[in-house]
Amino acid sequence: MEIADLGERIVDIQSRLGLQAPNYYKKGLTSVELLQIRMFQGQRDDSELHDFYKWRNGMDDSAAPMDYLWMRPGYYWMSAQDSVRENAYAQNALEDWQENFYPIFTNGGGGRYFVKCKPSLNVKVPIFIYEPYSDPVIEQIYDGIKSMLSCVLSCYERRVYTFPSDGLLRTDFKAEVEICRNLNPKSDYWNRKNLY
Repeated sequence: MEIADLGERIVDIQSRLGLQAPNYYKKGLTSVELLQIRMFQGQRDDSELHDFYKWRNGMDDSAAPMDYLWMRPGYYWMSAQDSVRENAYAQNALEDWQENFYPIFTNGGGGRYFVKCKPSLNVKVPIFIYEPYSDPVIEQIYDGIKSMLSCVLSCYERRVYTFPSDGLLRTDFKAEVEICRNLNPKSDYWNRKNLY
């Protein structure tokens, strides 16, 4: 399944659950727009990163509470422009942050999922997690963007993600770990002994 197809299935489930997130996804970027943004330079134009931002350009976080924006519990998708701004900030403020780390998801409290944007011939783009209060601080969490979306979709479909009456998207974290471990064999994060 392609990235846009996975994404649309996620949005459909979010809509059926009554989540607010579908109201805040931004329109995707064109190929010309992508080329003007630093994080896409040197990436293949058929890379997962290109496809992800062609489908949608993250969330419009200007007028919504953060929990309305979550694609998965606790994290929302940043626009490409916000990613570039956050990259510049993080290079100056965070000790372990490198110039080619571009955050694509944030929890608003210091945690970020990021990709390493450097010239690459690969289509698949692994995702890393930055958790300033964890050990290790940086670790690969998803084998690629497509595998991340497959995990998110599977968690919605299997009701691992729920939307109880308090209005916050929740996860059965142990079940989420099992799904993500199976779909991301090259990512160390899901095999940590201290996840729960």
